[in-house]
Amino acid sequence: MSLKDLEALAKVVGIVVAVFTIMKYFNDQRLLTERAQATQTQSLIDEYGGTEITRALSVYNETVERIHSTSGQQELNRRDFDRLIYIYAHHSEARKFRESIFTIQGFYSKVEFCVLQDLCDPELTSAHFCRLRSSLNSSFAAVEAYYASIGLSTISQGDKNVWRDCKTPLTSGDNS
Repeated sequence: MSLKDLEALAKVVGIVVAVFTIMKYFNDQRLLTERAQATQTQSLIDEYGGTEITRALSVYNETVERIHSTSGQQELNRRDFDRLIYIYAHHSEARKFRESIFTIQGFYSKVEFCVLQDLCDPELTSAHFCRLRSSLNSSFAAVEAYYASIGLSTISQGDKNVWRDCKTPLTSGDNS
C-alpha cells in the first residue's frame, strides 16, 4: 500500500468516524429530550393526583351531582342550568365551585402548553389524560356552556391538536 492509499484510507476512516460521531450526538440529544419529556409528563401526572387538583375535582363533581339531583334530570338544557347556577351562585359553596373550575382549567391549560411547547411526551400525556379529560367534559356539558357564555375559557376549548386523540376516550384496558 502506498502513502497515497494510506492517506485516502485515513480520510475515509475520518469521515466515517465523523459521521458516526454526529449520529451519536443527535441520538444522545433525542434520548435526553425524550427523558426530559417523560419526566415533565410524570410531574403533571403527579400534580393531577395531588391535593389541589383532587380537591378541585371533588368539589366540581359533588356540585355537578348536587345540581343533577336538584333538577331531577341527568342532562339539563342550557336554560335550566342557567336558572340553577343563578340560584346556586347565592349559595355559600358557589365560590368553591368556581374556584374548582378555574383550578381544573388551569391544570389542563398547563398540560396543553407542555405538549404544544414539546416539553411533554404527547403519547404519554394522551394516554394518561384523555380518558380523564373526556370524562370531565362529558360529566356536565351545561357547566361548559355556561362558562363559555360568560366569556371564560372552558375545559373543552383546549387546543384541538393537543386533544385530537381524545375523540374516543381511552379505557383503563387500553395499552396505547
